[in-house]
Amino acid sequence: MSHLVTTSPPPQGREFESYMGHESNDQANFNDPSLVASQPSTSFSMHQADVDRESISEHECQLDFPSLSLQTVESLPATNSYDYNEEDDDMSISASDDYRSEESCTDSSEDERQDLSTQHLNKEIEGITDPPLYVIPTQTQIYSSKITRSENILAVSSLASRFNLSSKAIEAVLELTQIHLPEANIGETSVESLKNECGFGKDYITYHLYCVSCKKLFSNENECKTPSCNGSKNNPDCKKYFVTSKLDIQLKEIFERPGIWELIEQSHILTTGDVICDIKNGEGYRKLQEPGGFLHGTTNITLSLFTDGIPLYKSSSVSLWPVYLLINELPPKERFQRKNLILWGVWKGVGKPQMSMFLRPLIKDLITLHQEGFLFNVHEETISSKAMLTVATMDLQARAYVLNMTQHNGLCGCLYCLEPGIIVPSGKGRCRSYSLNPTPMLRDAESTRNSAVQARQTGSRVDGFFGECFNVPTLF
Repeated sequence: MSHLVTTSPPPQGREFESYMGHESNDQANFNDPSLVASQPSTSFSMHQADVDRESISEHECQLDFPSLSLQTVESLPATNSYDYNEEDDDMSISASDDYRSEESCTDSSEDERQDLSTQHLNKEIEGITDPPLYVIPTQTQIYSSKITRSENILAVSSLASRFNLSSKAIEAVLELTQIHLPEANIGETSVESLKNECGFGKDYITYHLYCVSCKKLFSNENECKTPSCNGSKNNPDCKKYFVTSKLDIQLKEIFERPGIWELIEQSHILTTGDVICDIKNGEGYRKLQEPGGFLHGTTNITLSLFTDGIPLYKSSSVSLWPVYLLINELPPKERFQRKNLILWGVWKGVGKPQMSMFLRPLIKDLITLHQEGFLFNVHEETISSKAMLTVATMDLQARAYVLNMTQHNGLCGCLYCLEPGIIVPSGKGRCRSYSLNPTPMLRDAESTRNSAVQARQTGSRVDGFFGECFNVPTLF
């Protein structure tokens, strides 16, 4: 027996077939990775006198690789031994010892991977707040995903937001993701579950339908209750909507973050001096801290509101009106961070919203927070807290629109006094001027409410008001 040894890698794929001869019908198809040849031996024979590298393809070849797929063939070592038998004129090809040892190693079967049950997966991820997207059992191979479940949700949500994907497109992305993951994974499989995880589920977001004709909220009935209004929920041209979120859920999420509640407790304990550098130094806030006040010896908090309209596009009549709330007890550095802001609602439409309709659900939510409060957990302790709105901040145009009164440059446009002002020339036009009055007639809460009620009853402007912005007794 003589040995012919080559150090070049064996031909692969169609080059291997071309090198060995022609493609026979019973030969394994090496171009299809899914087909695996499983015959008992590997041999071919030829006459010794006809051994010629250029004519070797003319001889009949039989290739049999036990349990050998294309991937295994491509991974053969560079060195192989060819044994030539002079007695029977046969040449047998055998892989090197490295390949034999590799072939003898048993890989984990796919059935074992698919048999991973939900119970075993729960045991693997028990106690982990952000578990891997999938885990292959440790019996076969220790391996888990490089990204966590929350990172997977964030990636899909970012993709949907960046390319403005529809629900159908998001669902297709989720199905595509599932195809590339093992069967036992904890990735999201539906659009509804993805919305719930991102905080846009029905328990978090409320859609308020309103009539386009009369700017009134629809009740549980399909038809608009406003007299002489033909608006209907079933008519797409007659209904619009705006969205609001749950205040108690957002407050609970903020307070349960590490270190947030400790900052609020310090705000209740620390005493303030005479220098006014924050809202907590103001006279109104200090009254709430006095004995019997809303903030005295309690876990209650106060809120600030601000809103304004912004155009959705340049030179567009479509605008957005977001409504934000701030927690006054947080230090200013933490108070204005985006993660600590509370987004109550967003209105989108042509022009400006009807504030008596848009902010009506907000009044209900604030009354509920003031009377019933909310619960949250800190260090395994359940704490009850109530909230009260103390101040609202907005520019002059937005303030006049929210209060349903004339603009700052109109008749009786000042919110703090009843000074009417006079019209004077200004350049090529005219403007309203307020001359100095040492003793102006100041407004108070009672006179302001009476002016708004009288304006609603008479249908005309009274002391700068066109009517009531909210009628609290009719909210419930």
